[in-house]
Amino acid sequence: MFSYIVKRFLLMIPTLIGIITICFVLMRLAPGDPLELRLGSLGEQKEGSMLREQYKLMAKQFGLDKPMFLNFRALKDYSDEIDGYIPFIDDVDAIQEAYRRSLKASNSSIDLALGSEELSFLDEIGVRDMELRLSEYIRLVDSSPEEAEAILRSVSNSTATAIQIRLEKMGNWVVRPLYERLIAENDIDSTAKICKALKYATTGGFRFDFNIKQPPDELELAKIKKAWSLFIERAEGKLEDPDEDRREEIDAVVSQILGMSIERSELPDTVRNIKELVDEGELWEDDCRYIAQKIVEADDIKSMYLLSYTVATLISPRGFIELAPEPNASEKEIRDVQDNWKVLYEQNRELYDPSGSKRAFALFSESQYFSNLVDLVSFRFVDWKSLQNQTQQVGVRIKGALKYSLPLMLVSQILVYLIAVPAGILCSVNRGNVVDRGISLNLFLLYSIPSYVAALLMILVFSFYIDLFPMRGYVPRELAESIGGIGYIFQWVRYSFMPIVCLSIFSVAGLAMYTRTSLLEVANQDYIRTARAKGVSEFRVVMKHILRNGLIPIITLFASFLPGLLGGAIIIETLFDIPGMGKLAIDSIGFKDYTTLIAIFYIDALAVLVSLLLTDILYVTVDPRISFGSQEVR
Repeated sequence: MFSYIVKRFLLMIPTLIGIITICFVLMRLAPGDPLELRLGSLGEQKEGSMLREQYKLMAKQFGLDKPMFLNFRALKDYSDEIDGYIPFIDDVDAIQEAYRRSLKASNSSIDLALGSEELSFLDEIGVRDMELRLSEYIRLVDSSPEEAEAILRSVSNSTATAIQIRLEKMGNWVVRPLYERLIAENDIDSTAKICKALKYATTGGFRFDFNIKQPPDELELAKIKKAWSLFIERAEGKLEDPDEDRREEIDAVVSQILGMSIERSELPDTVRNIKELVDEGELWEDDCRYIAQKIVEADDIKSMYLLSYTVATLISPRGFIELAPEPNASEKEIRDVQDNWKVLYEQNRELYDPSGSKRAFALFSESQYFSNLVDLVSFRFVDWKSLQNQTQQVGVRIKGALKYSLPLMLVSQILVYLIAVPAGILCSVNRGNVVDRGISLNLFLLYSIPSYVAALLMILVFSFYIDLFPMRGYVPRELAESIGGIGYIFQWVRYSFMPIVCLSIFSVAGLAMYTRTSLLEVANQDYIRTARAKGVSEFRVVMKHILRNGLIPIITLFASFLPGLLGGAIIIETLFDIPGMGKLAIDSIGFKDYTTLIAIFYIDALAVLVSLLLTDILYVTVDPRISFGSQEVR
């Protein structure tokens, strides 16, 4: 049996991969963008710098910035392509003039204009309704010049946004060729545009903090200190330096902060105490350069963590190290941004300029499918963030839903077997008489009532007319906290009675009829007649011979037991407003919460496969003639 179980577990791997693949493809084929749904309407092609940045960060966080299956970006050289973008980055006037020149040179032929060398970059980007709008521009350019220019301006704005989106999709793979042009560029305007292109292609930037639960290594600490050193340099003149008296006051507060604990149990108190010090005015924004110098000089992780958090509570250090110059930035400010990129690139050279072998591996590893597959197989999906609620982990949401679904489904499944199997035995033993006909009639009546119809009828009768049971299918938190022990059990039964009945009636009827048919088939066998001829009591014939041999088909239905426990019931949980697994699944579909949805599918798939394995083991337990070794009945 052990070797059989091992084989079954090995077979689970390709089965799970197949299920994950099908679920992944179906979810990605569904129309709509989950990030747009989360952020709200972003306008035409998600315009707006703040929303675009939010969109980019969320796409990075959820891995939606990666290609779906294969990352061909890792093998592509973008050097020639970016040369067409650089002159037009964030320059709508230049784009508009380029359209105007190309249309004039081609005698208003859109195809010739778009095929010109100046507009050749348009082949790689998509601008919505571009040709249609250009046709409208050509039609109005003589009769209504102002309206025509407004249309051309709109096309130019869309083109600038499309270039930005294209650079974002290229991601880190375009940073190296952009950086090479940055360090070789002398023209100040082109330098500013390349810096903006680099900003679009990347997310994040300099790292100033870290997770104390996962302390960084020496290399990462050096990068963090370098970022703080650059902050001190860039903040000069923007933050006033404290005088000697103020420095003594800062030292006293810093000494108090460094005396706080960073143990996991005491960390929330430490964070709250630092915020209180800031709110009470013990530290000011102008103190940050002085505190940052202490971070650079610190030789222990605790001091770096506490002081970094203190500064981050006062200001955003990233705001002082620009990676994209402002529209009216001076030449010095643009050169400072250029220098910032030089530091950032050197810190992350392995990321921006990986070796050939890493690029080849990234063809598979840097894709949404591969990343999801690895996280699911390794059970890291519990740490995913929910797309519907970014403050919650997927594992926490599923755990919270199971808290409601598991008791309901467990009680209903137990009731189903406790009622259905004896009912089926009674029908088979009393075949053709009043008992059989009476039970069978009731079973057919129950089987003909859909669960959602029963739920609506019970809500109408027992909640509205009689007011016997609550319409909600779970004990409210406020009530649960105010009672305990027997009182809570009583309330749970009262709130859960109708959902459990609705979950059970259809299954009871089906399983009872299936049991009756299975036992009747066994009861007609020769060895049953032989047992009765030998004088074996009817009870022993039924329980030892008929029931045991008739259980094999019934055990097949047990394969749905565990998936039923974990899967919940979408319709019943929705009707009774139960925040269980079924409700979580339907809500995730509505919000396009891919992370939660694929985790639910994966858990259900695991439950089905494990249930099938348990069913096979039960076969051997019930019928010793079945052997896994020979794969046949002896």
